[in-house]
Amino acid sequence: MRVLLDALEIARGHDGLLRGAPDPVLITAVYATRAAEEAVLLARSFKRLRPDAPFPSECGLSGAERSLAAVSVPRGSEHLLVLIAAVEEDSVGDIAEVFAALSDTETLSLWRPSDHAPEPRALGDAARHLASVVAASAPEASRVEVLHAGVGLHDRLRLGAWIGAGAVALSLLGERPPLSWRMRFASADARNDWTARVEVSW
Repeated sequence: MRVLLDALEIARGHDGLLRGAPDPVLITAVYATRAAEEAVLLARSFKRLRPDAPFPSECGLSGAERSLAAVSVPRGSEHLLVLIAAVEEDSVGDIAEVFAALSDTETLSLWRPSDHAPEPRALGDAARHLASVVAASAPEASRVEVLHAGVGLHDRLRLGAWIGAGAVALSLLGERPPLSWRMRFASADARNDWTARVEVSW
């Protein structure tokens, strides 16, 4: 299975007073889940993008640069969970913090702010929940909050670095058609508003 980035749309971008355009980084993790077992990290990556036009604009990609992840699905897996975090890079430490956290499947949890009764869920439970409430064919991915050891990742980074995160759960039962989503990331201060156009192919 391959996760591909078609483009990153930037409706609004901010990197502080007199500091120019933001430096978007997308950090991707793909997990396999199975009932009564912890999620397994299959792949993670980070991709730096360089906006070069006034906003609104988009960073388009082509060929091999579109790849965010490529994985083989373990036998017996029930779901794949694709999680993408968006960070504005001014410090390599922020990228390292998120990249490391996404590998810690034992203490990583997600919650969806749009749920009627939001609650943090371990990755396996989060995948089952997302698959039950949002069709994989839906055009919009779920916006999620990410907690590492009970602390929101946005609280572990410098002010303004965390833009947002999105997730999609893919059932591995039945057919596996190509899928695509829009995955929006918006900072708490609304100064950065980005949308990734993401595809999955098998």
